[in-house]
Amino acid sequence: MKKILYIEDDPVSQVLIGKMVDKMGFQMISARTSEEGFERAFAEKPDLILMDIMLPGLDGYETTLKIRMSEELKDIPIVAITAGSNPNDRQFAAVTGCNGYLTKPVEFDHFSKYIRTLIEKPSDLSDDGHFHKEDSAVELRKFTQRLVQRLTEKIQELSESNKKLETAYQRLDKYVTDVTRNNQDLMQFNFVSNQVLTFSNREKVYKELPALLCEKLSMLSAAIYVVNERDMTLDVFSSHHLSMRPDVERISIVKPPFFDMVYYQEPVLIDKFWMQAAERADETMAKRMAPFVHAFHSHTIYFLPITGRPKAEQGFHCENTDCHAFINKDPNWWNKKIYKLDPNSLSFESELRDVSQYYFNCCLYGVKGVLALGIEEGRLNENMRQMVQSFVRTVGLTIENIQLYDDTKEAYLIAERQAITDGLTEIFNYRYFYHQLEREIKRSKRHWYKTSMIMIDIDFFKAYNDTHGHPAGDVVLRKVAEIIKTSTRTSDVVARYGGEEFVLILPETPKTSAIKLAEKIRSLVELEHFPNEETQPNGRLTISLGVATFPDDAQTVDELVQRADQQLYQAKMTGKNKVCVIE
Repeated sequence: MKKILYIEDDPVSQVLIGKMVDKMGFQMISARTSEEGFERAFAEKPDLILMDIMLPGLDGYETTLKIRMSEELKDIPIVAITAGSNPNDRQFAAVTGCNGYLTKPVEFDHFSKYIRTLIEKPSDLSDDGHFHKEDSAVELRKFTQRLVQRLTEKIQELSESNKKLETAYQRLDKYVTDVTRNNQDLMQFNFVSNQVLTFSNREKVYKELPALLCEKLSMLSAAIYVVNERDMTLDVFSSHHLSMRPDVERISIVKPPFFDMVYYQEPVLIDKFWMQAAERADETMAKRMAPFVHAFHSHTIYFLPITGRPKAEQGFHCENTDCHAFINKDPNWWNKKIYKLDPNSLSFESELRDVSQYYFNCCLYGVKGVLALGIEEGRLNENMRQMVQSFVRTVGLTIENIQLYDDTKEAYLIAERQAITDGLTEIFNYRYFYHQLEREIKRSKRHWYKTSMIMIDIDFFKAYNDTHGHPAGDVVLRKVAEIIKTSTRTSDVVARYGGEEFVLILPETPKTSAIKLAEKIRSLVELEHFPNEETQPNGRLTISLGVATFPDDAQTVDELVQRADQQLYQAKMTGKNKVCVIE
């Protein structure tokens, strides 16, 4: 079977010519580029080559010359085929060595007769199929002009490439200069990062970081701010070379530009361009930021939120009821609430504080702190910005690793104790109560809220046990425990203190609220019907309660337990079935 190689980059033409070749009973071999066509010609040794003039890379003329210079391929007939209308193409094809010339579109009858003649009887071609034998010198001159034109175009392309290469070299030189200039900063950032990684607690990271940045990286000043959730402010935790003043030491986070930094975790850059824009747009905000320039000794101050892993991820279970309320809402619930608030209204700050109780108590809240840097003017280029941001991510990761270790250690200690629940009443036991009370007092100190405690004792319980037996007494204990448990929040801790005594830990609860809850529990127990309660000295089964609040009544865990116990004793001694509290 005769084989025809068709070198054509147009897939439509490939299909059309291929169908004609198949109809003629010949084998079609396709190639999309001159390079591919040259390889297929060597491999297949076709009986004829159809050559498109306009090809990517080497065009049809140059490819024909290349084939004619090959000893193995020079005798294969070549037909130039094109859709172009350049009158010189026919002559150029003849000069370069083509045996024939066809223009698209091609009719099958003409194409079939033309191709068969070239393959089977090339000597029988008429003038219609042959090139006219014109003056070869003229054709060669035209072809030479064509080659000179292509050479000129190639020279122009090479010149443009050289210009681009020169520009690239100039940019490369600049990059090398920038890398050399920033290499020292990069090494110092690496040193400080390694130093931070050795710290074993979060407080040490916050305390020593500002001095490290100023001494090792030549920052003009540095400070670490922490979020004060109660007052909705950023408060300085530690600093170096910072001139302390009230309007810098404590920053309101419900006012721009710090709002976005805390809630949306976006860096804030204050420089001379920002100040100029602020003066035009909001003169009040510009005046509010002016003290920072003096306090940080710099016209360029970079505030970066230190973020980390949300507490409830990685298998940690969040027990915060506010967090669950936040998550169970529309994911954009908080943002929608914020957008509805009017920043210019008098109640904006109080409304924002109310809405934010979900945000700050939610385990998804990711801001761990804020790093503020006073930087020499002109030093904060893009490279420095990337290094600072990368470093802050390292700090956040370090803090999270510390927190993860502490959380894991705490979980291990709790698991190690195993029995944290009282087997009879199915509420927490004394050891768990004491552990949680220590934890809540620490949180109260950190977040400045109050924690209350209620101590409860069943009146005349010994007499009830002696009269009706311990199994009946156990029924009473379980029933009282259930009343207490159903009267409290999920965030409260209900525990059996020992014998017939119970205790409650009430986080974020002032004394007035604790007294109301104590009275509610006392009333519920009094109204509840217990088996054989009429045999009690006062005719019914009742409880006495003592209330104490941190930090109003005590400054330590032990003092708080002691004050609650004293009030319980006072209730027992002054008639029972009552609530006593320190006035």
